[in-house]
Amino acid sequence: MKLDHVGFLTEDVDRDMEAFTRLFGSMTWSERIVDPLQDVIARFGRTADGLVYELIQPGSPKSPIAASLKARKNIFNHVCYRCADIAAKAEELREQGFFPVTEPKPGVAFAGHLVQFFYQPNGLLLEMIEGTAGPLDGISGRST
Repeated sequence: MKLDHVGFLTEDVDRDMEAFTRLFGSMTWSERIVDPLQDVIARFGRTADGLVYELIQPGSPKSPIAASLKARKNIFNHVCYRCADIAAKAEELREQGFFPVTEPKPGVAFAGHLVQFFYQPNGLLLEMIEGTAGPLDGISGRST
């Protein structure tokens, strides 16, 4: 597995993009990405040392992240990794005590590569993406 990004929930990706930039210095940010399958709006930002953060805003009041955001729970939401084969990785994670919380779905932010979330009872939420491209690869962005 290769680390891809760290995800944070927010009420406003644009506002928090500026807050992350103030905290970490100059960052390269993606445009706003609307993902109707996940019902979220996201932005990805890369720091000068290469760490990528995903800011995730509910796409609607029915978004799967809306309740967590309202309750102020799981704001630090997930760690995301890349894998070569999501079905094989799902089997491996199940053997390690994780269970899937979503079905594999094409990710708008990831050029249609399959995305799936897994939870471990200790509270760890993993996002797995099948494929090798990073979230800012091929996405036009801006430095701030």
